[in-house]
Amino acid sequence: MRFRYNRPMLKSPFSLRLLAAAVVALIVGAAAAWLTENIELTRSPQGTEGLLWPPPKTLEGFALLDQAGAPFTPERLEGKWSVLFFGFTHCPDICPNTLRLLEKASPAFPADTQVVFVSVDPERDTPETVAQYVRYFDPTFLGVTGTPESMAAFTRSLGVLSMRTEADEHGNYSVDHSAALLLVDPHRRLVGIIAQPLTEESVSRHYLDIRRFVEHQG
Repeated sequence: MRFRYNRPMLKSPFSLRLLAAAVVALIVGAAAAWLTENIELTRSPQGTEGLLWPPPKTLEGFALLDQAGAPFTPERLEGKWSVLFFGFTHCPDICPNTLRLLEKASPAFPADTQVVFVSVDPERDTPETVAQYVRYFDPTFLGVTGTPESMAAFTRSLGVLSMRTEADEHGNYSVDHSAALLLVDPHRRLVGIIAQPLTEESVSRHYLDIRRFVEHQG
């Protein structure tokens, strides 16, 4: 018996959504395998959650743009702690909710902390667009974008997932992406991940716990 493949079924919106979901699941699985193999997500003797130790990954070799159009290179992460969040300005819920949460939580952060919003939609998120977006939440937040190639390389190097959905008849699309916060120390090392769900208390607590542990290592 021969089975026929019904091609028109793939063109239905429901089938396309199923296909997209399957692709996302494959990407998530691959990313989880990559993290398991390359980064050890551990607890310190004090039970520090989200700590990436040892060995932390050093961020290097990227050339992006901040919201003013100035170069955002590895040197911009030196000498201070950075809280990185990846999203996009057309994001309907998780991005504005997380940035609003960071706005409320950041007063509890030490003064040498910068919050950095990194776009996963560089085709629409120009420096001007990103500047207007982050300014709405907190004028001290940094916004970062770049070319599609440079942003893809940067997110891939950190194991950050993002996948553009299929555009509708008007050209509108969304971007599925990782929603965790990444912690980078003053030596440009990725030392922690704070996963969703987030609260003001959990973000501050995990950040300060991870920071104390790393600083204690010298």
